[in-house]
Amino acid sequence: MSQRGRGLSKHYWTTAQDDALVDSLYELSQNPMWRVDCGFKTGYLNQLESMLELKIPGCGLKASPHIESRVKYFKLKHNVVADMLALSGFGWDSEKSMIVCDKSVYDEYVKKRKDASGLFLKPFPHYYTLSEIFGRDRANGANAGNADDDEEEVRHEDNFNFTLGNDSTHETFMENILDDMSHTPQSHAHANENESVPSNSSHPKKKRRTKDKTFENMSSNMGAMAESISAIVPKLDGLISVLSTADKELSDLQAKLYGEICKIEGLGEQEILDAIDILATKHDMLCVFFNLPNELKKGYILRKIGRGL
Repeated sequence: MSQRGRGLSKHYWTTAQDDALVDSLYELSQNPMWRVDCGFKTGYLNQLESMLELKIPGCGLKASPHIESRVKYFKLKHNVVADMLALSGFGWDSEKSMIVCDKSVYDEYVKKRKDASGLFLKPFPHYYTLSEIFGRDRANGANAGNADDDEEEVRHEDNFNFTLGNDSTHETFMENILDDMSHTPQSHAHANENESVPSNSSHPKKKRRTKDKTFENMSSNMGAMAESISAIVPKLDGLISVLSTADKELSDLQAKLYGEICKIEGLGEQEILDAIDILATKHDMLCVFFNLPNELKKGYILRKIGRGL
């Protein structure tokens, strides 16, 4: 039985294991079966364990504590680097994949934020890929910079934190609609399914009472259905509103894309056109691009069109 606790079951990750973990995490982030608005579905750590065993047979890496703690580490360090690059005095060396700044500036920052330690002159080669994995969470303001996020906190977010290119909000609306329809009262109809209408013509009043009761039940069920439909209409209106907002946000980003890329120095005409072709159709990449600091945008574009990193 493995022990749990601070310092117990300690694993020292190799470069190959880190590469395999980030690659697997990226694969899950692109898979709608595992990705939700701001994180991953329950069980993704076990899925990562299986994927790592296939990539590195016999590695012995377990969902908990090994993979869980390493994913938290990568998310934390990515958020720290992103926050540093948003400040003056910090830059990024695309060739060495690391933060560049004066030692005094770095030391002052670490005094205010302890989790920034260990990044000075130290390569962080997976930053771009991690931006695609966790960038959506940062854009939505979900769990940014919190090293103590557990799996449930990362997974559960407000249903209306709508993200371009993600269908989970649509699914939530449809689930609510179907749930409302499934609760439409049917008790009257079921109660009378086994009732038989007397065939003896010598009892017209009894037949009339039976018909009246049948029509009464039908009217009651129709009324219940009308109430259910009335409850669904506002949700449909909400879905239409969300979709309209998302389409507008996407259109705004696409309209700004050419101008934003043209601000980047050193890109040729073909590189600009290739970047537009890719980012305009890949909505997740489009969001990541606009959320990156200006000094990282050129490297990101070159990486995506296969002419840089």
